[in-house]
Amino acid sequence: RLRAAPNPFRAHARIFIESAADAGRAGARVQILDMAGRRLRTLPLTFDATGRAEAIWDGRGATGEHLPAGMYFARYAGTHGHAGVKLLLLR
Repeated sequence: RLRAAPNPFRAHARIFIESAADAGRAGARVQILDMAGRRLRTLPLTFDATGRAEAIWDGRGATGEHLPAGMYFARYAGTHGHAGVKLLLLR
């Protein structure tokens, strides 16, 4: 399960992956996509001993540019499943 808070957001959103069995695997990431499916940024995960992983997105693209207000999609895919959540970025 993937969730984000706050959502909608202005400065940053925390993206939580609960019960991510493989969240601690090397290379586990969350991708930020626009609604056309283009990958805009890949975020690393931090995780705790309970299996909950987290990524923080600051509303920027891969090169550091501020992305425009709008709807985006965070996607996580791991060996034990995948999940996604819509994010609304306000400016």
